[in-house]
Amino acid sequence: MGWIAWMAAGVLCLLLLWALAIRPCRRREEEMQRFAAQYYAHRGLHNEAEGIPENSMGAFARAVAEGYGIELDVHLSRDGEAVVFHDDNLRRMCGVDACVTDLSWAELSKLHLRGTEYTIPRFSDVLALVGGKVPLIIELKFERHAKKLCETVNGLLAAYPGAYCIESFDPRCVWWFRRHQCAILRGQLAESFRVHGMKLNRALDFLLKNLLLNFWALPDFVAYNMEDIHRACSFRLCCWLYHVQKVFWVVRSPEQWMVAKGEQAIMIFEHFDPRTAEAAWEKAQQAAK
Repeated sequence: MGWIAWMAAGVLCLLLLWALAIRPCRRREEEMQRFAAQYYAHRGLHNEAEGIPENSMGAFARAVAEGYGIELDVHLSRDGEAVVFHDDNLRRMCGVDACVTDLSWAELSKLHLRGTEYTIPRFSDVLALVGGKVPLIIELKFERHAKKLCETVNGLLAAYPGAYCIESFDPRCVWWFRRHQCAILRGQLAESFRVHGMKLNRALDFLLKNLLLNFWALPDFVAYNMEDIHRACSFRLCCWLYHVQKVFWVVRSPEQWMVAKGEQAIMIFEHFDPRTAEAAWEKAQQAAK
């Protein structure tokens, strides 16, 4: 029976190592509450039917006018300008088969988003527009030069007057802010990457979707794709063991709003009005009394 005891000990050691690997930072709960009281418009409050594309100055101005927080994405151009754009490739939004990082800012600035009047904005221009009126969740995209992206974004944020946090799928970016700007709240983004068509090798997909580099990056919160939470065992374990703040993206319906509310998650929403869902829920609660 000795081999059974050894096997059980091995399994217990593996579980312990797993639990330690997914450990986040837990010292920032009070600061996270400032962000938890807000809804965040995914890539701005965009509406293509009204000619307002995602990650456009129009979408950001609309979010500010409505009092919503903003989630946005930052890449670097070839010449090192921080630009607000989601995809790696420009094809979907601009009709150009090229990568954002392969074009200069001068080239990118001439491209129009989804055939509208709006062009790709610089991150500095978005900061000037928002001006601290609403909080920001700033996603740093996967880049060949992650360190340069972090340094550039951090430099632009140095004099910014408003509330913001950063997040990234790339643990190198989360680690950079832990190491160099630990006062800034940082979050680890995750999902089932290969399920959603991202071309990652299986080992990296396994590490990232299971949050197994948390021990290194020590995120203050974990943002998980809402489509994947039913299969996100490591995420669930992380939340249960460490009570880390959850962020759910993208909340797209009243039904998903209810799930996120039940999980006490910060919500990044799109294509519906979360305040309408909140009002309906409060009305139902009052009626039930």
